[in-house]
Amino acid sequence: MMYINPEGGAFVLKEKDASRSLLGGVLILGAGNLAVKLIGLFFKIPLSRQLGDLGMGYFNTGYTVYSWLFLVGCTGFPVAVSMLVSEAIATEKDDRNGARRVLFTSLLFLFVIGGAGCLLLLLFADRIALRIGNPGSAAAIASIAPAVLFCSLSGGIRGYFQGKKRMGPTAVSQLIEAVLKLALGIGFARRALVMGYALPYAAAAAIRGVTVGCAASSVFLFFELLFERERVPIKYKGRKREQSGGVSRRLFRLAMPVTFSAFVTSVTGLIDLLFVMKRLVASGMTVDGATALFGNYTTLAVPFFNLPGILISPIATGVVPYVSGDLARGDGVEADKRCRSALRFAAVVSIPAAIALGVFGERILSLFFLPGSAALAAPTLAVLSPGIVFLALTTVSSSILQARGRAWITVVAMLLGSAVKVAGGYYLIGVPRVGIYGAAIGTVLCYAVAASVDLIALSVGQKKRLGVGEVFRPILPAALSFSLGFLLLTMVPDRTSAFSTLLLLSVSGALYLPLSFLFGSVKREDVGSIPFLKWFFDRKSLKRTE
Repeated sequence: MMYINPEGGAFVLKEKDASRSLLGGVLILGAGNLAVKLIGLFFKIPLSRQLGDLGMGYFNTGYTVYSWLFLVGCTGFPVAVSMLVSEAIATEKDDRNGARRVLFTSLLFLFVIGGAGCLLLLLFADRIALRIGNPGSAAAIASIAPAVLFCSLSGGIRGYFQGKKRMGPTAVSQLIEAVLKLALGIGFARRALVMGYALPYAAAAAIRGVTVGCAASSVFLFFELLFERERVPIKYKGRKREQSGGVSRRLFRLAMPVTFSAFVTSVTGLIDLLFVMKRLVASGMTVDGATALFGNYTTLAVPFFNLPGILISPIATGVVPYVSGDLARGDGVEADKRCRSALRFAAVVSIPAAIALGVFGERILSLFFLPGSAALAAPTLAVLSPGIVFLALTTVSSSILQARGRAWITVVAMLLGSAVKVAGGYYLIGVPRVGIYGAAIGTVLCYAVAASVDLIALSVGQKKRLGVGEVFRPILPAALSFSLGFLLLTMVPDRTSAFSTLLLLSVSGALYLPLSFLFGSVKREDVGSIPFLKWFFDRKSLKRTE
């Protein structure tokens, strides 16, 4: 039931102390991300049926430009806000004014940055689309421009709540954004097609649903701030209040490396957008053929490549305020323990996902998309699948390095990875026999290099290091669980049906967790704090003592 909570905010479920633990925060963000990803998937399925691969090429071009600009201008500030707020809470539990000062300072800069990005897309949409090599996407680029401003402001407020270890507002706001995107985006696109508009304008109509969803999400977060009620502190335990100028300088010191790291990370998507279609055309394809192939690649293969991020992203987001708080208190042992558990879970989640999408990609894609589109995307997804593991390790290790104040290492890692992607991808895409697979190979190499650099840097200074064997230990239980699941399909009459695919995934998933315990890739300390498993382990320990 939703209500105005005088101590926790408006319109969200009451957050108990347990929900502010690392595990509770990860579970809240994970549930929110799962809902958002599922809604996003159900958004693209009917949308791809309406617009086709060519229309989705226009849509995804506009969305990629928006994503790149948002990441470049706005990613660093939410992380910096989260770190500074968590530090203030860890050292002075009642420093409400300090936390609010960080928030308002960041919102000022985010308004300027987001407004500049919005104007850039509105005024130069035609030039940007022409520069990319996809002139038909100009309307989509202009339609999504206001979302840059709204999402910039939302990001700052989410960072504030995450720093206070309140993950509920982030999850609810993301859900609002996704639901409106689904309902309005499909409705706008359908109406545009019925009225006889061409595909570029129908794609632009669909992308307006994203803009409206971002605006509604911002409104919710501002109401959440408005109804937040906390006691104003009388004493600051002898510490002098930090002025706005000091907050600004610290905010920039933390935000700029993270922003630059996000810039380099976003370059990997921008690289695809800038030269994939041009190189495909140079290899002998027509413009429409290259656009359709790029639309298939970005609509089917890339989203499923990013799908394991449903569980990886909450780990990366949630670990930052906790590690920052541990280090602010001088508890390096607890910080190292959180880091090892986060990396171990990244491997446990990403390795079976890579095997499933790499081996059974066409089966899985066929559950959601047309058979022809699924068959076209499956080989590309198989090439991408090893990168799922490297991307997960890069995401979590980068967040840990940011929380430890070593964010510039992630910039160097992604610079090296992007250089490899540019050199390898540019050459391979132009080879007729390789084509679009060259983009996938370049992406895998990019994250392999970045993950290696991050993990090497992270291992320096830690007393207990996470070994390579421990990271890749889930390979054996994952391979065994899918082998047993596939063996079960020999008993099913129709092995190509949707039912057989769901049976394979269900059985393999059910076998994976116990096999992971058996082979030691999941440890009791990793899941012992989960309520049901904690009860199970405590009961088991009690029986042994009796």
